[in-house]
Amino acid sequence: IGYCYFKLANDEDNIETMRGLYNNANTGFRKYADGNGVKDPKKVNDANLRIGDCFYVNKSYVQAIQYYDKVADNSQGNKDYAMFQKGMCYGFDGQTDKKAWVLKNLLADIPDTKFKIDAKYELASTYLLSDRLSEAKNYYQDIIKNHAASAYHKRALADMCLIYVREGNVGAVKETWNMLFAAYPNDPILKDAVSTVQSTLIEDPEFQQQIRGIKIIDIKDSDIEKQVYDKAIGYAYDGNCEVAIEKLTAYLQQFQPATFGAEAHYYLANCYFDKGETDKALNSYNYVINEPFNDYTEDALKVAATINYNKKNYQVAADHYTELEQVAVQKLNVLEAQIGLMRCHYFLGNKDLAATYADKVVLNANTPEDIKTTGFLWRGRIRMDKNDDAGATLDFKEVMKKGGANAAEAKYHIAYMYYRSGQYVKAEDELFQHIEKYSAFAEWKYKAFLLLADVYVGMKDYFQARTTLEQILERVQEQWVRDEATRKLDELDALENPDQGGSRSTEEEINLVPEQQN
Repeated sequence: IGYCYFKLANDEDNIETMRGLYNNANTGFRKYADGNGVKDPKKVNDANLRIGDCFYVNKSYVQAIQYYDKVADNSQGNKDYAMFQKGMCYGFDGQTDKKAWVLKNLLADIPDTKFKIDAKYELASTYLLSDRLSEAKNYYQDIIKNHAASAYHKRALADMCLIYVREGNVGAVKETWNMLFAAYPNDPILKDAVSTVQSTLIEDPEFQQQIRGIKIIDIKDSDIEKQVYDKAIGYAYDGNCEVAIEKLTAYLQQFQPATFGAEAHYYLANCYFDKGETDKALNSYNYVINEPFNDYTEDALKVAATINYNKKNYQVAADHYTELEQVAVQKLNVLEAQIGLMRCHYFLGNKDLAATYADKVVLNANTPEDIKTTGFLWRGRIRMDKNDDAGATLDFKEVMKKGGANAAEAKYHIAYMYYRSGQYVKAEDELFQHIEKYSAFAEWKYKAFLLLADVYVGMKDYFQARTTLEQILERVQEQWVRDEATRKLDELDALENPDQGGSRSTEEEINLVPEQQN
């Protein structure tokens, strides 16, 4: 009865029906094996084996192990099958260490078992799942070397590819893949193997050519390009610019025109910029800018403009800022463009345009306070250059409200405008306040002292002018300050001793016009 149900179950396709038949078979076999009376030991052994199989099929692994043990412990045959099945039960029950122990004992106790290759492959797979790669490799390599005709050979090669990928051994991945590809062209195993190795080998032209010819994959050139690009851009996303530059450059050289050219050039430019290679960064930013408007145009314009501005290529920078102002989606980038245009037009001598953009920055209600302060500073400079001292003073006083180095500069300019207009007493008072309040800002402090000497010359107080300049030379080590003080002393000597060095009219007072700050 047990055999009948067992055979019916083996021939059944419906899972639920099959399980019921195995249960019936199990009942029949156990009645025979556990019943009273004289029985054939071989049949009892076979019945126990079938009982184990019935429990195994229905996933009752603990009960299956009990009956497989009965078979393995006697001399009636099928010991190797019972041990192998017992090992598999431990594996399915989550006891992988016991599974490995049973299978290793099987190989040790019965070296010529017909389950030798099965046991080796299961051991290898178990160790692979446990990330015990060295032990897994030993068994996979044994199968590859000694069992090339086995059905497990191709699976061992595919799994070895995975191990080498995990180890980062690119050369071994390629070698093992080539063995698999050569031995099993168009075999379904290649589908999984390609998924395993493509992240490692996708940039290899030989690998690209191989997978184009695998019919079961049906991979397109566009798929290959996307995978090559994804791998290259991943390094940029991770901040690994050294590798990103190499990979993105290779991608752009291989695929022309590149589908992802704009994005690739954008991240390539960012990496070059971070490394301080601004000329190379500009080349890639310009590529992005020259492409149709895309997600990277806005930022590329902003950085390219900044690079050109810092290189004093003011006209090129102004062109970029103009385009940025027109296309920018982010409000801060619009402000960035307007500030840039204000600065560029200032240095290009377009003072009216510079003033127009300064007004845009200052008058925009959405301008953040720090940027508005920058706008006031530059508008003040522009107004000062246009001799609009009253307007410049108002702007510089707005800057002074925020403090810091910009306030020190603004205070200096106010003093300078008083000096320039001949209001020497007011200029002196402003400079004393400057020296007292902004002494922490060395550059502007030194310029204030130098301008103070000019003020004393304007007052014709040559003694105080000379004393101020001599104290500067005595106390200050910065060379530019010493050079300027020395030059002013020479001019003062010429004023006081016209017969020995020429004369200088009071209309040509000593004047240190500060270099405008960026």
